[in-house]
Amino acid sequence: MAAQIELGKVDEELRLTRIRLMRALAREAEYGNTLELDSEKREPVIIDGVVVAGAEQVTTTSKVRDYTGLIDKLTARIESLERTRAELAKNSPPDETPVGKIQIEIVNAKPNPSPTDDGAASAVLSD
Repeated sequence: MAAQIELGKVDEELRLTRIRLMRALAREAEYGNTLELDSEKREPVIIDGVVVAGAEQVTTTSKVRDYTGLIDKLTARIESLERTRAELAKNSPPDETPVGKIQIEIVNAKPNPSPTDDGAASAVLSD
């Protein structure tokens, strides 16, 4: 999915931030206010300067993640991006002007002695 997102475009940034918000909300629902493993460090056990074979010392660090703060930041980012998108839409005209009535003039057409009606133009021409 990350390969499909084109960074730098407001709509894509909004999409990415909403995905991150949904992930943060899911993590908060699953792990909110509980200790989570933050890091783990493995070192050999050394006694009197000699490494003990097959033994290692594992040091883990755990913490309660601040999902509320993360969710608040992502929500503020979404609000900012939506405001930016509204400003861009207000200050810039659309890329293409809307198509109005189209008139076709046929010049030097050859007459068809046996025309067939496939009905494709009947709805357009009846207006």
